[in-house]
Amino acid sequence: MKKIIAIAMCVGLILAFTACGGSSEGESAQSSASVSSEQTKAEELEKEYKGVITDYTGKLSDKAKELAEAFNKESAKYASDSAGLKSLYKGKVKDLEKVYKEGCSKLKEIQAEAKDTDENYAKQQDVLRTAYFDNKEAIIKPYKEMSKKAAEAEKKAAEAKKKAAEEKAAQEAKEKAEAEKKANEEAKKSSNNSSSNKSSEKKKEEKPDNYSIAVKYKGKNVNSLINKLGRPSSTDISNSCAETNGKEGFYYWPGVYVMAQSEEQDSPMIIKEVGRN
Repeated sequence: MKKIIAIAMCVGLILAFTACGGSSEGESAQSSASVSSEQTKAEELEKEYKGVITDYTGKLSDKAKELAEAFNKESAKYASDSAGLKSLYKGKVKDLEKVYKEGCSKLKEIQAEAKDTDENYAKQQDVLRTAYFDNKEAIIKPYKEMSKKAAEAEKKAAEAKKKAAEEKAAQEAKEKAEAEKKANEEAKKSSNNSSSNKSSEKKKEEKPDNYSIAVKYKGKNVNSLINKLGRPSSTDISNSCAETNGKEGFYYWPGVYVMAQSEEQDSPMIIKEVGRN
């Protein structure tokens, strides 16, 4: 009887161990299937991301070529207009950026649908962003070249305008001085012929002319000469080419002109040159 009971207990234990072993194997198989499913899901998600990136990398390339060609054609009318050229460039870059943002929206849709992490989305976006900046160079390069040429053209135009203004001012001052000289001569001719008047006129004629007076003021403040000769017939004052923060200018009186300079914007204008006109 005892032997039968012992045999029954052994059989029970064997059955119990067998049951436990079967349960462990089932759980292992279920875990393997779960891992395999997650891996497949990740691969499919990566494939979707890559498809969008490949598609929009091609779109960015095509759009950049199109925009660069359009920029080259349209930029001709801004050959001496840096502001207009910059506005044209920004417009083309904005059009290319629209394609990039559209691609980012597609990636965002995939992330939302798959409930993917922000970290992985940012990684995919970085790939597309690199493609955007690489293709943007197709527009940047011609813009830089045209921008340099436009700046040079503007500089030449400004110099020509300044020169023309200076020449015009000098000519007007000269004509005004000649007119005043002629008027003075006619006034002298019509003056009284009496000896007293002739003596008075002679004294006036013996007065030093403006040039002789101005020469004595070379190296001095131009205001001291203005106090002596009176208000100039005309002036032409601009920023100095010789002094970074200074000014220079021409002052015209009948028969004489002076060139004066200052070292600073608010410092006195010192007479550097004196000439006849």
